[in-house]
Amino acid sequence: MDDANANLNFLFPALRVGPHPPLRGTLSRKREKEKARYFNQTVNFQKWQSLLLPLAGEGAAKRRVRAARSAGKETMSTFVFSTHAARGDLHPYLAIARELKARGHRAIIASSESYRAETQNRGLEFRAVRPDSPTGSDAQKLMHPVNGTQWLFRYWLLPALRDSIADLRAATGDADVLITHTTSLAGPIVAQIERNRGLKWASSAVSPLALLQNDAVLPALPRAADFPALNRALWELLRRQFGMHLKETQQIRAELGLSRGDNALWSDAHSPLLQLCLWDEKFAPFKPNGVRKMTGFCFLDDETALSPEIESFLSEGEAPLLVVAASFSDEWSWQVESLAAAEQLGKRTLFLGAASFSRGEEDLRAPFAPLDPILPRGAALVHQGGIGTLALGLRAGLPMLLCPHSHDQPDNARRAQKLGLARVLAPRNYRAANIAREIETLLRDDEMKGRLNQWRELPNGSENAADELERFSRI
Repeated sequence: MDDANANLNFLFPALRVGPHPPLRGTLSRKREKEKARYFNQTVNFQKWQSLLLPLAGEGAAKRRVRAARSAGKETMSTFVFSTHAARGDLHPYLAIARELKARGHRAIIASSESYRAETQNRGLEFRAVRPDSPTGSDAQKLMHPVNGTQWLFRYWLLPALRDSIADLRAATGDADVLITHTTSLAGPIVAQIERNRGLKWASSAVSPLALLQNDAVLPALPRAADFPALNRALWELLRRQFGMHLKETQQIRAELGLSRGDNALWSDAHSPLLQLCLWDEKFAPFKPNGVRKMTGFCFLDDETALSPEIESFLSEGEAPLLVVAASFSDEWSWQVESLAAAEQLGKRTLFLGAASFSRGEEDLRAPFAPLDPILPRGAALVHQGGIGTLALGLRAGLPMLLCPHSHDQPDNARRAQKLGLARVLAPRNYRAANIAREIETLLRDDEMKGRLNQWRELPNGSENAADELERFSRI
């Protein structure tokens, strides 16, 4: 019955709920005593007091910041990055956070518990925000080409939203700026709760799809992008569908005494003050709206030493094919088909994303490892089109074969293909013979190699992003 209702809802989406007038939020310092009474009248404190009670000392911290600024002293800020995305989407935030820390600021990553070690190993602060990353069959649902995005937001992030708000509010207790990813449903809500005490909110997009413009590729119907009128109509249907499926966010906002908002994935996810676009303009130009800032791809420049197994494999023979599985993918089928294709080509292969190390005669299967020191030593790169791996491949000038599955992957792949920087193979066609044929074409395409050479040594956009955030924090 639920599936039937979902289909009906897609065909006959609910009417768009218009935005309600926002809370005025003009309580001045002279009215601090009225603030608690104001919230007591508009919020159910029995249910939400743990979220709305002010954090100890935050007022004093803000007064110290204002005093230092009025005295003309240099003031360091605290930045919190909120995301529930895949590893490739996390790394740009790690890069920006590390740049801000190098400038003397405090930077905190607020994300799924599974990223704690990866964050802290790079010397950055971490705060866990529920829910944790999906595993097992849930991870496979996440990568479904048709329902993956709906499952992520409606069945994984939305049920945990109240917990996410509580965790993120604790993480931003003394923060000056909150930076959110599209997957941070709690971020815009926490930003509105905390704006009266001075928290600034900047949204960000790590890939062009996050802007949800009408020319983007729909994961379920990638060919529709070839028909602009149809694509625009489908995007409008999808906007209404998500507005209906995520309308519980409006109820939560109302319980918190906030404006109900419009659409949690569309308008509500983008800050009205600063929107960072973390890719290169050559890859995807955007429509300016006064608050969008293009930074360029943000690279972590990971200097982590490679494992002895990977280092030994790379050093002992010709440059191998590099096959990288997505963070939440069926890596077993990728292994079987990819390694069979490499055998047909007589090529050595390094497969990243396996559960453990396993050595064959001409291949090495290994867990995920930093790509920065690996890609320059490869012959070609095969992956699913995630924006992080794609950006690193462009920077290394590697010929790429993309097999996009879900989320932003089809849009990224189409853009790379149109620019003549990669070849694309549909998931249903990811079979050894097809893979071998496409890789052989890649390795012989001198024109593509020439175009890729122009992308080598892309500048690191982390400095640009840090510059924008520093300016924003001083407004």
